[in-house]
Amino acid sequence: MKTHLFPSGAAALLLLAAAVQQLLLQQPAAVAAAAAAAAQPTDPHEGAPSQGAPGGPSAASLSAGDADASLFAATVAAFMSAAAAGDTPAAAAPGAAAASAASPSAAAAAAAAAAAAAKQQQKGDSLGGLHAVWGFLTAYYIIDAAAAVLFAAVVAAAILGKRRNTKIAIRWLQEVQELLRMQFAEVGAAAGGVFTALSFSDFELFASGRRNCDCMLLTLNCVPRQDLWRGVLLRGLVGGGEDAATIEVLLPPAGEAFIVAVCRKEEQRNTLENHWDIAEFCKLRSSSSSSNLLPSGLVLFSDTNEAAEKLLETPGVLKLLQQLAPHLKCMYTSDLCTNTNPTLAPTIAALYGTAAAAPNKPKRVLRLTYYLPEGDANVDARLPIAFACKLIDAISTLKLSDACIESTRRMRLAYEKEEHKKRRKEQEEVVRV
Repeated sequence: MKTHLFPSGAAALLLLAAAVQQLLLQQPAAVAAAAAAAAQPTDPHEGAPSQGAPGGPSAASLSAGDADASLFAATVAAFMSAAAAGDTPAAAAPGAAAASAASPSAAAAAAAAAAAAAKQQQKGDSLGGLHAVWGFLTAYYIIDAAAAVLFAAVVAAAILGKRRNTKIAIRWLQEVQELLRMQFAEVGAAAGGVFTALSFSDFELFASGRRNCDCMLLTLNCVPRQDLWRGVLLRGLVGGGEDAATIEVLLPPAGEAFIVAVCRKEEQRNTLENHWDIAEFCKLRSSSSSSNLLPSGLVLFSDTNEAAEKLLETPGVLKLLQQLAPHLKCMYTSDLCTNTNPTLAPTIAALYGTAAAAPNKPKRVLRLTYYLPEGDANVDARLPIAFACKLIDAISTLKLSDACIESTRRMRLAYEKEEHKKRRKEQEEVVRV
């Protein structure tokens, strides 16, 4: 068999045709990748037929004897001109129909890529806006100026608030000091007769040496005016919005066992939550004769009706209560108090031993909490001290009937039995585990 070799020009055309064919075969993948990256339209040549497909380039091997070099060159030239014009050869028409079937998926991918690109561009625009605002604020030192103003406001509130609270404490001490010295032998002896400042808004005063009581602790809780947020901007929303004082009296262990409390209607829930003995043994006396004597806005709790009636019917008690009613928060006395002020722990330990100073050890206590009558000309600042002293003497002389004492004893015995059952059940569960 005679073999004809291609001239060098024909070999170059053959290589060029093979390169063009590979480029045409790779066009669809390249166009899809470009659309996903830059959201650009697809290339018009993406439907070029693949090798071996109907109408596409043949996969058969070429030999020198199959065709003439001039014919092959003409075919390649026609193919290249058609590709350059954006068209496919006539022989590739069937392959183009097959390739066009894949174009919807490529279009969907391009649309998704375009949507993602638009979303990314929108996010970039929003971030660009934030960057622009930040650049404006920093360029004109607005952030620095705001921080400086805030710092100055905090410092000013701390200085002025501390000064204001100290003035309130000193003025209140000056108003009640004379009465305290008349009622007690020692008033603020450890602090030189003045308040002990626990913080910029909390003060304490200790008094002792009076009949029918062991000691008295006065605690003044001012509005935290030194705090810009709680004391100025959010005053009344976070914590109390008024200056309040608490008089806590430690009573001798001997005496009648009873529980009585008078508080504002809006303070009922807090009173029950903070005093377990009221929640456990007392009832709301809304229809008793004593509750009818109370000023409007106040409610009465007691374990027995007799104890409340005898305490409130003591001469002078109800009159002082009516005068203090607009500023009274809570009046509470009990022989089962377990939430005494921690400041009294050393005094209790010195009087009754360290065991009695334990937080869960019941103690006889009288506690009076009220708001400072500042600016109220009708209420004397000494009135709460006088009311507390009147209650001390009334409690010491109060005598209950045998029936009332027996009723109180049965209630407390039933409570102790129930608590004993609970503790025993808990111990049995622990043993089983």
